[in-house]
Amino acid sequence: YLRKYKNHTVLVLLNLSQKNGLKMRVDHPWLVGQFESLFSGLQYSFKPGESFELMAGDFLVYHSIE
Repeated sequence: YLRKYKNHTVLVLLNLSQKNGLKMRVDHPWLVGQFESLFSGLQYSFKPGESFELMAGDFLVYHSIE
């Protein structure tokens, strides 16, 4: 899921399968710039075509940092 409200963007990635190492590529203009992991607090600089890899049952949630 990728949602935007005003200047705030949230990205939610879910691997609801039993497959480990599920690779996802997100290429969207909203997903560029500084983001923070909601759970770890770590910050990342996302660029167009950002790739993610999730284990079975894993999830990631990022929000933009203004």
